[in-house]
Amino acid sequence: MTFSDFHDRFFPSTNPEASDEVTIWSVTRSMAKREFGLNYLIRFNGGPGCSSLSGFLNENGPFQWQPGTFRPVENPYTWVNLTNMLWVEQPVGVGYTQGVPNITEEIELSQEFAGFYKQFATTFGLENRKVYLTGESYAGYYVPYIADEFIKQEDDVYFNLAGIAINDPILGDSTLAQQVTVVPYLDYWANVFSPNASFTAAIHERADQCNYTSYYNTYLSFPPPPAPFPVLPDPFASDSEYPTCDLFDAVYTAAQA
Repeated sequence: MTFSDFHDRFFPSTNPEASDEVTIWSVTRSMAKREFGLNYLIRFNGGPGCSSLSGFLNENGPFQWQPGTFRPVENPYTWVNLTNMLWVEQPVGVGYTQGVPNITEEIELSQEFAGFYKQFATTFGLENRKVYLTGESYAGYYVPYIADEFIKQEDDVYFNLAGIAINDPILGDSTLAQQVTVVPYLDYWANVFSPNASFTAAIHERADQCNYTSYYNTYLSFPPPPAPFPVLPDPFASDSEYPTCDLFDAVYTAAQA
């Protein structure tokens, strides 16, 4: 993986206390030639396949260009106010990246990114920095896998990982994250959703039939059993118009009624 395969941008912070910090995303390479501090943060969007330009232009970049507007406006809440920011579009095939996509899973992704990052740090003289990783959504996979790869490198010159943070992350498959937990969620917030008695009884019966209730009580309680968690069947594997074990959409539809 070559440095030119990825697309990157850097924005230095205006905060004098951020002189020892930096974060990764996307801006002109000429700006990246400015002197960095001792630390920086790498920011990822999710997807998988979500362009980092989404975060840059609509979330925490120095300006925002919202849908339906004619020009960008300064973002008073940009993270650049607090620290130096660098965003990177990845993996190859996303956004303005170059090259041919050739990975199929997150371990390969982390190795690809580590190869890019070492070349990036060498190009702009960013050796011996502490690095922080953060992201959202599918970055719940990106950040831990890339962090693990950084640690495996055992090289503080290039991969001195100082910390990670993920917000609104995807941490498991959607069946576990949505289908298994939606009925307990509905029960907890019953005063908000106000489901009627017949729907509540029916959705609990379906949760029992789909093995979601026993799975929740066994594997999503503390402490969990030591054995690996079993993988639940795909609730959308049915050929019927409305799969029996798709409880999430059933609750979602009922909540909108």
